[in-house]
Amino acid sequence: MLRTNLLFLPLVFVSLIACGGAEEPSVEAQGAGGGTTSQGPSTSATGGGGVGGQGVGGAGGGQAPEGVVPIALALGNGRIATSCDRGASYAQDWIIASDASDHHPYAMAAGAAFHEGVFVVGTGWGYPGHVLRSDNGIDWEDLPAERFHWADQTTHMPDGAVAVMFHNGTRFVLITERRRLFSMDGRDWFEEGEQLPYEMFHLRSHHFVDELGAHFLRGENSNKQVQWLATSTDGGLTYQMLPGGSGFDFACTARMEYAHGTLMAPGGDGYCRSTDGGATWSYHAAPMKVSTFYPTDSGWVTMGGYRSTMLESSDGLTWQESTVANGMRFSAGGYSAYLDYYVAASHQNEEFYRSDDGVTWTALPEVAAAEVPDIRHVVFGWGKPSALCPLPAD
Repeated sequence: MLRTNLLFLPLVFVSLIACGGAEEPSVEAQGAGGGTTSQGPSTSATGGGGVGGQGVGGAGGGQAPEGVVPIALALGNGRIATSCDRGASYAQDWIIASDASDHHPYAMAAGAAFHEGVFVVGTGWGYPGHVLRSDNGIDWEDLPAERFHWADQTTHMPDGAVAVMFHNGTRFVLITERRRLFSMDGRDWFEEGEQLPYEMFHLRSHHFVDELGAHFLRGENSNKQVQWLATSTDGGLTYQMLPGGSGFDFACTARMEYAHGTLMAPGGDGYCRSTDGGATWSYHAAPMKVSTFYPTDSGWVTMGGYRSTMLESSDGLTWQESTVANGMRFSAGGYSAYLDYYVAASHQNEEFYRSDDGVTWTALPEVAAAEVPDIRHVVFGWGKPSALCPLPAD
């Protein structure tokens, strides 16, 4: 396992498309010095057990045990970067594939999940899909074909696009080509349930809300003419299409956030908002184009498009411009409810920031911005100590 050092920064919203095959990319790991060495992820079946919870907005998994390290992962196409100091720097920047485009088996379409010491990352936009697993955020297993058990009693790598990865409070869930696999430990996966309807062909974004026990899928049919929003309240076993008249606007393509009893999803010139768990929605114009919503103790903050203006709201309806972070050109970011800190990236990843409260932000030291690909996801959690991420000093 090759380990390297480079500063890096998270996130952008989830953007998903099921697509055709692609050639297997080369696999490299790159360090701050710029050199590359051919190296793939470990395919050994060693490592700790556990089950996982997902994503931006929280680490999941409850109280951290003693003797672990706080971890934040930034995921870009063919790339995983790991921070173990609350987003102040990145101990490892691992280039899995030199091809940073959307269409290859290590494209970061599906996202990542975490629970009780296990990180699982789903990749693939074209055959084969991949699942990477780690208990420290530094050393990764690229799971082999025999770990994927299908309903027809065969074992093989996921077909085509690995479109969704999350944790439902009990098990990890993987959706690939309308088929669902479940895992208790993130290592052995078993297909369950009937295939999703053909109308759910393209999966564009998703979000699991722990507080609601609900998973939201947004997408469109195969000819991209019918858009839909579906929800699951049984951990991904079944999905119900949101009926017409619900008020959801399909311009709201970016990821949802949940706080203060409200779901918020940015898109177009405004955002979608729900106060009844996603049963009904209303679309609201924003003072300017907005990106990721960040929940705070008193409400919400977001950055207004390319105007470099922070917007604050106590109710998610009325917004006030703030001068606190004006000039910081946010376009993407994430918040860890468990670890209680925020990270953000600017448009085209030219500048990077962190915050302890979502209101006061600090720019990180200069990073190799030209080396940063299109960042799609961030996941927070904790991991076993490693040489690059030792236990914090007392």
